[in-house]
Amino acid sequence: MIEITAELQNGSRKSSTVEEACAVSLRCFYTTGDSRKCGFDWFRIGDNGDIPFKECVGYYWDKGHKISDPYIYDKALFKPDKDLQNTLQGNYKVLKDVFWRNGYKGEKMPYIVPILSIGEGEHISLDIKRDGKQSSDIFVESDLEDSSVYDYPKTIAPNQDSFAITCLKMQDKISLLKFFSDESKEEQCGELVIIPKSLVFCKSVEIVFCKVYIVDSGRNLNTVFGNYRLQLLNKNSLTSLVDCFSQALVDIQYNKTSCLELEVWEDDMQPFYVKLKDKNAFDIEKSNELIALLRKREKEKYFSVKKDCIKVYIMPDIPFINKYGKETRAFSVIGQNTIFCKNGVDGMTLVHEVGHALGLPHTFVYRSVLANSLNNKSNNSEMSFCYEKKKTDNFMDYSNYRMFFYYWQWKVMNENLRNIKF
Repeated sequence: MIEITAELQNGSRKSSTVEEACAVSLRCFYTTGDSRKCGFDWFRIGDNGDIPFKECVGYYWDKGHKISDPYIYDKALFKPDKDLQNTLQGNYKVLKDVFWRNGYKGEKMPYIVPILSIGEGEHISLDIKRDGKQSSDIFVESDLEDSSVYDYPKTIAPNQDSFAITCLKMQDKISLLKFFSDESKEEQCGELVIIPKSLVFCKSVEIVFCKVYIVDSGRNLNTVFGNYRLQLLNKNSLTSLVDCFSQALVDIQYNKTSCLELEVWEDDMQPFYVKLKDKNAFDIEKSNELIALLRKREKEKYFSVKKDCIKVYIMPDIPFINKYGKETRAFSVIGQNTIFCKNGVDGMTLVHEVGHALGLPHTFVYRSVLANSLNNKSNNSEMSFCYEKKKTDNFMDYSNYRMFFYYWQWKVMNENLRNIKF
């Protein structure tokens, strides 16, 4: 039996066995609704239907060499890596003298504090996870002097399985919710970091949508427009775009009533095409040249070029072909704050591509994050973490279930968070 000793808030010390020690933590499983506006991240240990980071954080290898991008290797082998897992764990706060006995495969491990982002009027219900014995209520207390900022249960009953938090008003301080196993609140058994969505911590990003019409040189524009109109994303997809980035404290702004429209003659598009069977396909490798043409058309029509924004060009149903000969529905152009997508692209694909535009690589790629992303004044590269492909719930993966940005990604996209230490 393992004995642990906890330092109480009054300075005294209390010993108990790991089997007896109570620990309480929170988890999240998004479905739909307003809760998706709140961000939530935790170090995955496999207790919430997720794949533990100890199994899916590591590197890809090919012929004995570590590789950065498994996309170009047919037989790349993924291997978990303890050092990279420990580096990832270092992004989170560890609660001193509190342990999680039933961690990955039943291993005793440190208590890694989860992180919540929430804005005024937002509400989220979180799942309660317990470790050790809990035969009585758990007592909850905020470290804020103002007790009216958040509404939450002050006690957690032994049979309670959810914990709801509402932000009643905005403030500019990162705070802690502390969980105690005794009413005197001397023996702490859990914690939650809360980052408010105030101007201190949030970054605003403007997205400009632009419909690109490719017009046959011999046809009348009005006739073409009458037969074929490009569509913006539907309202639900645009709402989802805003909500998903709100999790990471990134405020997405866009014009809800109009977007740019550009006409490009088909003759001008010919240099950007390659043949795909019996039809034209757009060569992604020529993206920079096409961007130059579109900016020229924008200046001709609107007398200026919209800058300091992410530009999303909605294209007709022409295939996009990358350098590996594979087709994609959308792609980002590194260093240009530009996204190309096919007409009718889904909302999750756009979330993924905007993540690239804001500096995020794929979760399965091990390399420095994209330098000089939008509004990023720093030239310092930050290292990404590598996860096994299709094994995470992250927006930057290719898995079927993508609902989260991780906390380290919040920091990459939002320079206002980069120097925060817990």
